[in-house]
Amino acid sequence: MIFFEYPKALQGLIQDIEENKSCFLVGAGISMLRPCKLPSGSELKNLAVTTLFSKKELEPYLLRLKKLSKYEDVVPEIIFQRIFESIKDKFFPFFNILKVVNPNRAHKTLACLSDKNNLRIFTTNFDTFIDDFLKNKEQMKVFKSEIREERRGDRG
Repeated sequence: MIFFEYPKALQGLIQDIEENKSCFLVGAGISMLRPCKLPSGSELKNLAVTTLFSKKELEPYLLRLKKLSKYEDVVPEIIFQRIFESIKDKFFPFFNILKVVNPNRAHKTLACLSDKNNLRIFTTNFDTFIDDFLKNKEQMKVFKSEIREERRGDRG
């Protein structure tokens, strides 16, 4: 294992950015920083599922669902995809937080780096905090999870 000294690693990153040899992969962690302080993807997944099963008579099903070993493997984007497919234009209350939360310096810094150096940003995030600062919206690529059924013997 190779350990880098922070200043040396930072200088290497700056050089790669200037030479257009970099891109950024951004996940929910960027929006967990202040002042946003959004929940993690797993916390949002649990909140979405809990909201769907909020009626008292559905509570036993929620408990059984969360105990399944495969529940932890489900990425939040799949849950949100299914929710939006089901409710179309309706809006769940837990997404209202995006209306009152402010982006952080990391969002702005990545957008500025992208615009200045023509760098791509790849993300799975559903918030638009980086997009809000980007001048060149083409640089932002959003990955969406898809649900695929795995057939027996199918490994790819």
